[in-house]
Amino acid sequence: MKRKLAILGLILLLAVSGCAAKPEAQHTDNAADNPAVVTVTDSAGRTLTLPKNPEHIAALYAVSGHMVSMLDRGDRIVAVNNGLKRDVLLNELVPTIGDAVMAVSSGQINMETLLDQSIDVALISMSIYYDDKQTEQLDKFGIPYFVVDFQNMAEEKEVVTMLGKLLDAEDEAAAYTTFYDRIVTLVETHLETLTEDEKVRVYHSINEANCTVASDTLPADWMKVAGGVNVSLGADLEKDGDKYYTNLEQIILWNPAVIYCNESGVSEYILTNPQWQFIDAVKNREVKQMPIGISRWGHKTSIETPLAILWVANDLYPDRFADVDLQDEVRQFYETLFEFNLTDDMYQAIMRGETMRLPKDYQEGQL
Repeated sequence: MKRKLAILGLILLLAVSGCAAKPEAQHTDNAADNPAVVTVTDSAGRTLTLPKNPEHIAALYAVSGHMVSMLDRGDRIVAVNNGLKRDVLLNELVPTIGDAVMAVSSGQINMETLLDQSIDVALISMSIYYDDKQTEQLDKFGIPYFVVDFQNMAEEKEVVTMLGKLLDAEDEAAAYTTFYDRIVTLVETHLETLTEDEKVRVYHSINEANCTVASDTLPADWMKVAGGVNVSLGADLEKDGDKYYTNLEQIILWNPAVIYCNESGVSEYILTNPQWQFIDAVKNREVKQMPIGISRWGHKTSIETPLAILWVANDLYPDRFADVDLQDEVRQFYETLFEFNLTDDMYQAIMRGETMRLPKDYQEGQL
C-alpha cells in the first residue's frame, strides 16, 4: 500500500491510508451456522466466507485450474485463461476445459464473458488482485474472488489445503500434501550426507534462456531440497513484472555445471547458440529439458513441485537414488491425485517435455 507522507497531518494520513487499503474480506455470513458457505483464507491474507463446493468456477490463473482439477472439481471450471487451454495432459484429464470460455486476455478479465457464466467464485492471481480496476469490477458485479499465490513450498501446500476446504475436497487436498511431504523426506534422507563441496552448481532457466530464479521464490525453495546450488540466488537480477532476468555475460561468469530449462525448445537453443559455448554445462552437454506434465515441472507455479524435486535430485546425484523407482513415483502421483493411469508412452512424453504444451500463440479452434 503506497502512502504519500507529505506533512499533511495525522488525520489526512489516516484517511489516505484507509482509502488505499485493499479489501480484507468479502461475504461476512456466519459459516458456522450456514452449511452452504465456508470460511477460508486466501493468499492475500483475506478471511472470506464463500459458497461451499461452488458449481461454477472461474480459474483465471492457470495454476488454480490445475489445483481445482487435482481436487476433482475440474468439470466445474467454466471460465479460464489461455494457459489452461494449452496444457495438453490437463485437457486429456479434464476434457471440459476445452468447453470453458476464455475470460482473461493479457492479464485483463473480460467481465462481460465472466458475467455470462454465473460464476460462484473466481480464482485470481496476485497481479489481478493488485489491479484495483479489476477487483472493483468483480466487487461491483458481486463476483466473489479468491487470490491464489505462493512463493515457497509451505505456501503452495497451504493454498491447496484452503482450496480443498472451499471445494469440499479436503481428503484430496490432504493426499497432495501427504505425497509432497513424503517426497521431500525421501530426497532429504537420500542427500543427508551430501557435503557442500559435493553439491552441483545449477542455472535454472524459467521460460526464457535469460529468465531465471530469484531468492524467496518457489524454485529457489525446492532446488535447495534437491541439493542444487542455484547460481542466480542473491544476484542483482532485473525484475520485469513477476519475472527476473540476467544476461549471458553473468551466466558465463557463474559457469554452472548443469542448466535446467522448463520451457520446450530452450535447451536446444542454448546448446546450439555459439555465444553459450563458454559455459561448462554447455561444453559437457549438461543442458536439460525438464519434464512437462499437467504443468512445467519446477516452474514457479507448478503443481508438480514434488516431482521436480525428485527428478532433479536423481539427475544430479543418480548414485544416491539407485534404490528409487522414479517412474513408479511419477505414476503414483498421477494415479493417486488425478486418477490417471500413466502409460509408458505417456511417461516418456512427460519426460521429454516437448509436446505437452501448445504454443503461446495458440488460439481456440486451431486444433
